[in-house]
Amino acid sequence: MRHFIREKKDLIGIFQTFLYSFIFALILAPYNYYLNPKAFRQLTIGRGGGIRFAGGYADIMTYGIIIICVLMIIFYLYIHKRTPFKYWRNFKIFFFITLFICWIGLTMIKHTSSWGVAFILAVLFILYLIKRTKIVIPSLILLISFGIYFQGFSSSKIDPLIEKEINVLSGKAKIDRAFNGRMWRWRRYFRVWDQMPLYAKVFGVSFSVVEEKIVLMDGNYKTGFSSVIPIMISAGMHNDYIRILFLSGVAGLYFYLFFLFQIFKKRKYLNIEDQFLALASFVIVILYSTTTLPTTYPSLLYIVFSVFAYMTIPQKIRSINEKKNINIR
Repeated sequence: MRHFIREKKDLIGIFQTFLYSFIFALILAPYNYYLNPKAFRQLTIGRGGGIRFAGGYADIMTYGIIIICVLMIIFYLYIHKRTPFKYWRNFKIFFFITLFICWIGLTMIKHTSSWGVAFILAVLFILYLIKRTKIVIPSLILLISFGIYFQGFSSSKIDPLIEKEINVLSGKAKIDRAFNGRMWRWRRYFRVWDQMPLYAKVFGVSFSVVEEKIVLMDGNYKTGFSSVIPIMISAGMHNDYIRILFLSGVAGLYFYLFFLFQIFKKRKYLNIEDQFLALASFVIVILYSTTTLPTTYPSLLYIVFSVFAYMTIPQKIRSINEKKNINIR
């Protein structure tokens, strides 16, 4: 990515391209909503019930990624006051329309992780807007108003999606039901991981072969080679930290987290708007990784890794480029 991103205008060019691609998703959404009966999925009571709009994508996470990346980009452009429009007033109209579309999209897809990431991005946007504009009182009023609105909104839209987690915290449900039942799966495969030799734990489960009891059709058991290893390193984990731990071992997880936190530390050398962008990208990866697999979605990595590539530009070169008058049109 560093080959393509050598200064800020390269990064903003990628952002503009992503916003253009957002139009394609907007065009497809009405078609899927009105003409595609397979675009809707019934959620179980345990997942909040009701109907989820999945559109034409194979994975609902795709819509979540598009919405979250669009939010991060328009928040960044607003703080940066860089706009592809001729007049700032036109960009503000575009900003609020896009914000409304993203809000509608989040309510339709009913994706809990995306709601959480969107909330954190909104809070970061308001906080960095305060740092950028120095307009403290109106911004604080906006932040408090947003918190009050979100609390009331969450009771009807978000609380049903996390009811299972609330029951686990209150003791009404078993711990295995946490994270939409994924805790049971994680605990099961960690028991398999515990049986593996040390070198497999350090470098990845692919170095090990596991034998376990396999249930037969007649209800009896036999001991044989397990097929759990492909599941342990695939999308079946629904947690990127655990998947990377199983895939590349403790060593691989360490170097992955070391890379992320080294990127995170570089934010202190950036100006205010770039600090927001760096922190937002970091938060997206960190939060999504708890219940999804962000590193397996190219659409997300295109944006996040572009930001990371910009952040790794040497400070001296970045300072020189910052003094230029960047025209992003």
